[in-house]
Amino acid sequence: MKRLKKILIVGLGSIGNKHLEVIRSEQPDSIIKIFSRNPYKKIPNLANGLISSIQDISIFQPDIAVISNPSTFHIEICEILIKYKCNLLIEKPLSNSEKSVDKLIKKIEKANLVCHIAYNLKFIKSLQYFKKMINKNLVGDIFYINCKVGQFLPNWRTNVDYKKSVSANKELGGGVLLELSHELDYLAWIFGDANWVSAWIGRTSNLEINVEDTAFLTLSYPKFKTSTNILAQISMDFVRRDTKRGCEVIGDIGTLKWDAIDGSVEFFNPKKNTWQILYKDKEPSLYSYVKQWKLFYKCVEDKSYTFNNSYEAFKVLKIITAIRRSNKNDNKREYVKYN
Repeated sequence: MKRLKKILIVGLGSIGNKHLEVIRSEQPDSIIKIFSRNPYKKIPNLANGLISSIQDISIFQPDIAVISNPSTFHIEICEILIKYKCNLLIEKPLSNSEKSVDKLIKKIEKANLVCHIAYNLKFIKSLQYFKKMINKNLVGDIFYINCKVGQFLPNWRTNVDYKKSVSANKELGGGVLLELSHELDYLAWIFGDANWVSAWIGRTSNLEINVEDTAFLTLSYPKFKTSTNILAQISMDFVRRDTKRGCEVIGDIGTLKWDAIDGSVEFFNPKKNTWQILYKDKEPSLYSYVKQWKLFYKCVEDKSYTFNNSYEAFKVLKIITAIRRSNKNDNKREYVKYN
């Protein structure tokens, strides 16, 4: 089968640069061009050229596009690229809201294109091991889940003024719910679809942003290996100075803990009254992006299924919609409307 060679990267911020580095390493002979309406003084390293207009896209006719511009513009550019039969790797989240997403998915299907949403945490080996142990019922009947993610926003991207970043601006799709939606995605991957949420979101800091910097969420996952629903408590923030990302599953046999920072999975064995390290592997920073790209590229070549698809990402947006409704209604329980 003919190898694809023409690749377009839409937006070259910090994530776009990661994708460029990975693609150039994995497909060194590909023709990679950057689409951006912001002028560049020179062609970025590792790229073959620049594109600044829709007309140039039609001339280039890319086989694949990596959508790494702000999520508020994802729908617009994807609809254009679908017309050119371009397969899509879309940075998370799929969009900043549910609006027009269902129409986009139908267009992708009609054009018989592969679409992958870049929730790359699911390619981290320690999280995969964490999921495997839960599926093996290591902790027994699950009582509840405790999930935390947080980092001080000004320290997130040291070469960028945080006030101008996507994360800090509503009009670009910022805020913890969208920017840290990995947690909503991987919990659904492990435990299935949440059926209701209760939430508080807002600002707790003096950061110069116009979006929420903190979220406290409760989600209910129905009957995962248990006779009753499982509750997950999730905290997300842009304010803590000690960077945190991880998840604990508490059961009647013991507790299983995943730490994304050091790539470890630990089990608390009550019989020994101690923590045991079951897995530890701190991967290179781009490891998950490389694994993600390889799967996506293979799916494009084979026209096969990719598990990080647009349907799964759409469900994340539906959960976020329910979270916003709950927050608006004084933390009232809100059911997630998947249909």
